[in-house]
Amino acid sequence: MRSITRIIEYSSRADEFTIHPLADIHFGAAACDEKRFSERLDEIDADPLALWLMLGDQLDCIGHKDPRFDISSLPRWLVLRWHESGKLGLAQHQRNELAERINAHETLGDKLLAVVEGNHEAMIRKHQDIDAYLSLIERLHRGSAERLALGVSGFVTLRFRRTVGENETRAGTFSVVIYLHHGWGGGDLAGGINLKLERQMDRYGADVYLMGHHHKVTTHTNPGVIRPNSAGRIEQGADRLGAVCAPFLRCLVDGSDTYSEAKAYRAAPANADILVRVRPDKHEVDLVERSRREAVIL
Repeated sequence: MRSITRIIEYSSRADEFTIHPLADIHFGAAACDEKRFSERLDEIDADPLALWLMLGDQLDCIGHKDPRFDISSLPRWLVLRWHESGKLGLAQHQRNELAERINAHETLGDKLLAVVEGNHEAMIRKHQDIDAYLSLIERLHRGSAERLALGVSGFVTLRFRRTVGENETRAGTFSVVIYLHHGWGGGDLAGGINLKLERQMDRYGADVYLMGHHHKVTTHTNPGVIRPNSAGRIEQGADRLGAVCAPFLRCLVDGSDTYSEAKAYRAAPANADILVRVRPDKHEVDLVERSRREAVIL
């Protein structure tokens, strides 16, 4: 477990920051929704007040020796690249291509707050001596890997500082503590997954809690603790917000079989997003569940 602190300066009382937690991209699987993922990267890049997090399973990392491996589950670009270059394994090709697509966006490296290791990156490291997690971070255009790597879980503390005037004097600081964990275990229904989220919210002190892994979307609000304040008056602390974030891995792909389909898993949300919106000057934090709809041409 690690802790990362970021200082974020802003100038207007009206500024609203949007934090995008991207979970379970599974880049390198045919079931990865690359179009939706690219659109999300474009959205973050275009918004000057956007920030983002990577919550694990960035890469699919299922090698050809893995019993789950099926060449039909790979996207065509990866199959071609793998056959053309026998020097690198699948995980390295996935890592290199994902880093290239992120680095193609001018601002994404500077807006990235932290990267969590998922079980897919952990398994390839344990069984095939390939650290796709740290080597991906090292290829991103932002400082050193150590500044972004949280491991399986940790805290990101954001200290928002408003600057005033030509000399940019600081007018105050508003802090938001985010607890991140990739997630663990299975579960088909939302009830069991909500219990895991709520237990983590009881165990660790933060303002916002974000998890992935389950390929579902769920949110939960934990009430603040009731206790006497410094003046002896009884008060209730601030509510704490938690979410299991949506994946980019589709359960069903038209014209192809998927691992999720073979195991009869429920379909994952297709166009849902979790967003954390922070208005530092108002000391407000929102947790937003967004679902997009495709335009229908009649």
